[in-house]
Amino acid sequence: MGFLRGAGIVILSVLLIVSIIAAGFFAVLSSSLTYERVEPQVHSIAEDIINEQIGKITIVDTLTPYLSEYCLENPDITYKFQGYTFVFPCSVVANGTNSIVDYGVNYLVQDFYYKKYTCDFWKCFGESNIPLFLVSGYARDYWKARFYNALLISVILAAGTILLCRKKANGFILAGIFTILSSLLILQLKKIGAFTANLVLSPVSTAISGETSQKILSQVVGIFFSASGSVFLWMFILGFVLFGTGIILRMMGIGFKISSAVEKRQERIRMKEEAPPKKAKISKGMKASKKQKKK
Repeated sequence: MGFLRGAGIVILSVLLIVSIIAAGFFAVLSSSLTYERVEPQVHSIAEDIINEQIGKITIVDTLTPYLSEYCLENPDITYKFQGYTFVFPCSVVANGTNSIVDYGVNYLVQDFYYKKYTCDFWKCFGESNIPLFLVSGYARDYWKARFYNALLISVILAAGTILLCRKKANGFILAGIFTILSSLLILQLKKIGAFTANLVLSPVSTAISGETSQKILSQVVGIFFSASGSVFLWMFILGFVLFGTGIILRMMGIGFKISSAVEKRQERIRMKEEAPPKKAKISKGMKASKKQKKK
């Protein structure tokens, strides 16, 4: 029975470490892909697309003629440049080159992030040479769902580990140590993130050609792990709490044992003090002398 218990603890511990690392990894991805974090990074990507793939002059020269007739009856101009569909208000076009370019960049940023994707996550790679859906709200929701799954598995495995341990305090200590060690690995994602992402994106990187596309892909990869520091902090705090809980439970267990031992000793002393005094034994010689006196 002891062997089975020990083997079960080892297996659950290995699975727990893997699930905690996975949960931390998915948490970094989902936290890094909030609009507030993505917008500054994607803004530079959108500028590269406007400047290098489409061209400022091309956009301005194409849209300006619409002001003379089309905009007299329509408020917006919808036009497709290099596969990207834009909707420019006529008032923006009327304000000149800087207004058109700034609006185009902002429009691309919001379109990249809030676009509704109908493809499955991994199948979306084949729909565009530049997989900008990876830094979208769609991708964030995908990784967030994976995080919740990994978190649930981690909680179940941690509970199983605690239940298998003879001393439950040891289960909390193990879970805390595993979480702290995993948090240190998560902290290094900024350094190892590019390598990991290149493995995931290897089918895509071989299909991408062109200096601009490669540059944009590297920028996209850089966004993924921007929240690794904050996720590390939360995981480290959680691990410390679990570890501290185990230490407190162990100290309480020792305290209870000491308190119980002291109480038992005090009880024995009290019982001795309250017990009636034993009658003194009378020797045979004294009994004989008493009989002779009676005679």
